Amino acid sequence: VAAIRFLDATDGGYADISGEQRILNVTLDGGNLGAGVDGIQAKGNVQNVALRDVTIRRFPNSGIYCGLQGGIAPYSWRMHRVMLDNNHAHGFFGERMVDLTAVDCQAIGNWSNGWMLQNAANSQMVGCRAEWNGNHGFYLSGNWGNGAGSGGMLMSGCSTDRNGFNGVYLDCTGTPPIVISNLMTRRDGRNGGTGGGGYAGLAANGATTPLIIGDWTNFPGVDDGGGSTNSPQYGASFTNTSHVQIDNAYLHAATAGLNDGGGNGSLYLGTNITYVAGTTSTYTKTPGGGPA
Repeated sequence: VAAIRFLDATDGGYADISGEQRILNVTLDGGNLGAGVDGIQAKGNVQNVALRDVTIRRFPNSGIYCGLQGGIAPYSWRMHRVMLDNNHAHGFFGERMVDLTAVDCQAIGNWSNGWMLQNAANSQMVGCRAEWNGNHGFYLSGNWGNGAGSGGMLMSGCSTDRNGFNGVYLDCTGTPPIVISNLMTRRDGRNGGTGGGGYAGLAANGATTPLIIGDWTNFPGVDDGGGSTNSPQYGASFTNTSHVQIDNAYLHAATAGLNDGGGNGSLYLGTNITYVAGTTSTYTKTPGGGPA
């Protein structure tokens, strides 16, 4: 059930593939709807949809839900200036949503994850943001494959702030590299106001996709009004992760800039990383390659 539902050829009875739909300059408000309603929903082969200047807010389920039907998922969507605000599940949920491009989009105040991407091979997110979501800001999961048709993802110029769990969290499997550049993570790991919990600006646990991360800053803090506990606990946290490369980073967090949870394969830490532990005003700093 959704305010707007795109049908694939099977459900719609179409003679051709369902695709090329456009939604422009629209606000959808689900504040008065009953349980289980998404803002926009698509299942199956729904291709090349474009959303521009769209706000989806206060829906009882996810703002946008894209899922499998008959083993096929929507793909090759383009999203520009899409706002996902205070929906009661995920801001955006994509199940094997490949070839996605999202530019200047924001997920804010959603009750679960801001962006839940279960295999977004050959996709890119540019200048997107995840803020004050209940769980992870950006969650990259699922099996991204290891064949010739597989592909990684580019996140460029994205940012997070005050998400309940990790700002960016990865447990994705497969062999395509995930490239994250010009990332700014800020005050994540709020954890209900208590901080701690092992949360980080960026964390990976069990990820086998190579993670290539550069030009990244993590900076901690408390709520805007000064309440709660300084968070996140860590700038970066990696456990049972196959391959990580980080360079050109400033990782300032409450307990440590880096947490090595063990079981990692290749963990390459460049010399141009500064690790900082403490509050924004009282801290210790370890420059040049030695984790705090």
